[in-house]
Amino acid sequence: MNFPFKETRKKLLAGDISGLFRISKNKKDSFIHPSEVAKLFTSIPAEKATEAFKSFQTEQEVSVFPYLDNQLQKKVIRSLTTPRAAYILNALSSDDRTIFYSRLKGVELSNFLEFLNDSNKTALHKALGYSDKSVARIINTDFATIESGMSISEAMEYLRKNHK
Repeated sequence: MNFPFKETRKKLLAGDISGLFRISKNKKDSFIHPSEVAKLFTSIPAEKATEAFKSFQTEQEVSVFPYLDNQLQKKVIRSLTTPRAAYILNALSSDDRTIFYSRLKGVELSNFLEFLNDSNKTALHKALGYSDKSVARIINTDFATIESGMSISEAMEYLRKNHK
């Protein structure tokens, strides 16, 4: 059975998520692979995709999340409550979790690591190649430079405008 991409996209844009995982009454033929859902999400505005994602049951969120593009993954996690974001990131397969985290850098990596439980955090550090006693586990590589003659208020304004 072919996935009704255009019809489902129109529904999503109107706020209707019915039909994203089931497209017929016959359960055997009706499963839509999470990659198809993710593909659909890339064709609509990120805020609509995020809304639709948040309306899923948790097991559906975990199944779709690895197939989302990296930017949408980050937007989705930022839009969720801390417990829900932590659940999704901890429930991912170790490979999917490693792929997601390997694309993060600096402060962003540090912020997203806070969602992981201790065992997943330790496993991720090992998967990313950080030994137990490595400073790479705690170092933050994000930094900004300012002119030496700037006042504190000028520096703060500059940083707010130019760095996130």
